[in-house]
Amino acid sequence: MAKTLKMKPDQAHKNLWTAVSTDIGFGSKFPELTEKLWAGAYEQHIPRDKWEHMRRVGVVNGAEIPGPYSIAKREQELQFCR
Repeated sequence: MAKTLKMKPDQAHKNLWTAVSTDIGFGSKFPELTEKLWAGAYEQHIPRDKWEHMRRVGVVNGAEIPGPYSIAKREQELQFCR
């Protein structure tokens, strides 16, 4: 499977590590902006027609539309994983 990838797995791992560490730094340095960006991306109601379109093109799966996903809920989930 690794032969069919456009990027070698070790390079993907390096890129992912850079992205994660950069995002953590961004969230620490700009917490208010991070909360605004999160709210804009995850705390929105998704209309049924938009959800159906995203399902048809394969971006999401499932018939049930998720409700708003607060940053506080995500923080609790991450603390539970420790």
